Amino acid sequence: MIDWFPASDGAGSSSVGDDPTAGESALMVNRLVSAVARRHPALAAHSRRVAVVADALAKRAGWSSTDRARLREAALLQDVGMMRVSREITNRRGRLSLVDWGAVSAHVTAGLTMALDVLDEEQLKWMGEHHERPDGSGYPKGLRDGEISAGGAILGLADAWSAMTATRAWRGALTAAEAMGQCRERAGSQFDYTAVSLLEELWLNEGNTLPGVSGQSAALAR
Repeated sequence: MIDWFPASDGAGSSSVGDDPTAGESALMVNRLVSAVARRHPALAAHSRRVAVVADALAKRAGWSSTDRARLREAALLQDVGMMRVSREITNRRGRLSLVDWGAVSAHVTAGLTMALDVLDEEQLKWMGEHHERPDGSGYPKGLRDGEISAGGAILGLADAWSAMTATRAWRGALTAAEAMGQCRERAGSQFDYTAVSLLEELWLNEGNTLPGVSGQSAALAR
């Protein structure tokens, strides 16, 4: 069973507040983020939006500030493996070939290797599950509902929200209402039901601050 709602702040989590290596880890995360920004500026911007949405969902679920910070780090690096995918492929219009899709889908395992000395074990688990789906059709492991961690489910939904509400080379952005409709429709198949419920709460209470809607998305990261 996924522990979505911790009993108390920091309960059952790995605290890094007094860890002397925490500052070093943050520096290494920033270096990787900067490397992504130099090669794929749009991808870096996407990762920042994912971090904002993921943080807001985790906050709504009652996560501690420490674990929310760890989730933001995982969000910022979840697509770092895309640096090994050519921009010709990432900017291509239309459907990808099987070979190209193989290169894109391999970014998860590539990213885990790149982040191995930067993130902790649980963060790597969250990061490695952001393309898994409750119906088992995701990758890289084909995990199903109940096997995907809360952090992985949050990252998966945040990633999709950012992608749907942003303009891509091959399509325009969905409106926030359209994106919310897609999330509701795919709850239980592509997205975790609880994650979608949390997003709906944000939509109803703080919708105008969600990335892709209006206002400053940083407001959600407080």
